[in-house]
Amino acid sequence: MIFKRRVVLTQYLLVLLSVSLLACILFWPLKSMTSLKTSKLPPSTSNQATSLCFKSVDKQNRPFVIKSKTGQQISPQEILLHDIEITLHLINGEQIKMKGDQGIYNQTSRKMNLTGQVCLEHTNGIQLTTHKATVDLDKGTAHNNELVEGHNKQANIKAHGFKVLEEGQRIVFLGTPELTARR
Repeated sequence: MIFKRRVVLTQYLLVLLSVSLLACILFWPLKSMTSLKTSKLPPSTSNQATSLCFKSVDKQNRPFVIKSKTGQQISPQEILLHDIEITLHLINGEQIKMKGDQGIYNQTSRKMNLTGQVCLEHTNGIQLTTHKATVDLDKGTAHNNELVEGHNKQANIKAHGFKVLEEGQRIVFLGTPELTARR
């Protein structure tokens, strides 16, 4: 009779042990998942890139190039870029290069809003500096409505904005420009 009690007790213990083991197997992954949820993970970098180079053509089939050290997709249409250089190739073989500390490129409208230290250099010798500029890559134009300073071999200029028109062939200064001849 004692032997029969031991067998029954052993059966209960085996059933209890197997249920406990099964519970551990089933619930162990859930414990590790909750610890992952509470741990601090670094932000996702799947929408970031370095050393970007984007080449395309505008509506008149003129090439342009956008280069950037880093970029991050901030919306389905927009990319935030840092240390940007844009090269617009003009019809007559000349170029306009624009550099900016950062900018937002809209892929749908194909416009770039540059901010920070913005520099514009035309192959005819004109160099402009400002803190903001909007570049329309399809039209080959650029503009801003803030203080701009510039120079070429003959003169220095200050104005309250500028517009690059006629596919880069003409630059118009806004406000009351101050032109100082160089000696």
